[in-house]
Amino acid sequence: MENKEHGLGTETNFDFKYIPNYDVTATALGEYNGSGLKQPGIERRNFRTLILASAVFAAVSYCGMKTTWYFSSWPKGG
Repeated sequence: MENKEHGLGTETNFDFKYIPNYDVTATALGEYNGSGLKQPGIERRNFRTLILASAVFAAVSYCGMKTTWYFSSWPKGG
């Protein structure tokens, strides 16, 4: 804002409009029919993919660390 007392300094063309409250309904709600979707949404699929990818990453990291520890414990020299 340009000025705390006068706002922008000139009158604007903005009209305030009534926005009804949608929390209260005047009529009774009908029976719930469901969304018609037979399978879970894309969010669940993406979550399962994230869990699977994390498990694969953890397994590969564990195997890599075991391999590194195995080769680092070999006797040196020859």
